[in-house]
Amino acid sequence: MSDPDRTIDRVVSELRRPVPVDSEAKARVIEEVRRTRRWGPLAWLPRLMSTGQGWRQRGATLAALGVAALLLALALVALWPSPGGSTRSQAVQFVYIGGEASQVHLVGDFNDWDRSATPLQRSATGEVWSVTVSLEPGPYRYAFIVDEDRWVADEAAPRAPADDFGAPNSVIIVEGPST
Repeated sequence: MSDPDRTIDRVVSELRRPVPVDSEAKARVIEEVRRTRRWGPLAWLPRLMSTGQGWRQRGATLAALGVAALLLALALVALWPSPGGSTRSQAVQFVYIGGEASQVHLVGDFNDWDRSATPLQRSATGEVWSVTVSLEPGPYRYAFIVDEDRWVADEAAPRAPADDFGAPNSVIIVEGPST
């Protein structure tokens, strides 16, 4: 073993030794931590309950806080979007024509290019595959994946300016709702 290795071993063994701690010092540190002001959204609550206020004043304060919390909750519910989604979103139908396919999926900016997120449904004739997706206004790049491995651009839509990684992509621009 070389001198540097022996030195490192000595340092490591020294660092692993327990450090003696005075129990009184430890108790003082713990007490100081308990006394230290806590930070956070509800840090004031324990202090409220332990102050010299009478129970009637504490109850009034807590009741006022409850009313404020209720009003905040009602405001959030009123502002939260409805489960049906944004009123700005548009239903967009994507169609792939090809009876030779056994399965077709839609991938694009709108579903994070997730191959399993948006499968198309085959029509009764077997030639047409389609799916309807709710999209916010804006431009989107997309492609079809046929039989799990073949990327196909939409022939009914313009090609995206640059194909990513050699795969053909199409582009669609979803307009906002007409007023």
